Amino acid sequence: MRDYATNYHNLNANQRLAVDTTEGPLVVIAGPGTGKTQLLSMRVAAILQQPNTTPDQILCLTFTDSAARNMQDRLVSIVGRPAYHVAIHTFHSFADRIINNYPDYFIERPLLRPIDELGQFQLLRRIFDKLPYSNPLGTKLGDEYLFLKDARRTIGWLKQAGIAAAKFATI
Repeated sequence: MRDYATNYHNLNANQRLAVDTTEGPLVVIAGPGTGKTQLLSMRVAAILQQPNTTPDQILCLTFTDSAARNMQDRLVSIVGRPAYHVAIHTFHSFADRIINNYPDYFIERPLLRPIDELGQFQLLRRIFDKLPYSNPLGTKLGDEYLFLKDARRTIGWLKQAGIAAAKFATI
């Protein structure tokens, strides 16, 4: 364990209790920027110190791609190469992995595949075609919508940041 002792020393008493609780589920409720990812990475490192425990026996689920990458990076800094064998996924990527590993259980599998870039543009074009004339997103130059690419890129950013439609509407 590379930096386990140093990182453990920097935890407060409640965080240490969570890290030391290696059996069974654990709920961590804390606000943004309070060290949840660090705490969970440390808990995984503590579990890896248990006898007969291997990285491929651990599953970590997050809401966003950036949170999954962050957790992977932190875990690598704490335990090194074994961190690459811990399954760290978003809920969506984990579900996709299950679907791909067990296709016989998912009859309508073609309907579950992510839409490709062309399909995204076609779908957005159909949505833009239905916009009221007064909506600025419907602005065209010839037959092309001016804001179609921007809308697609913005949707990607919102998904990556984990911002749902309802939250975006309030923003």
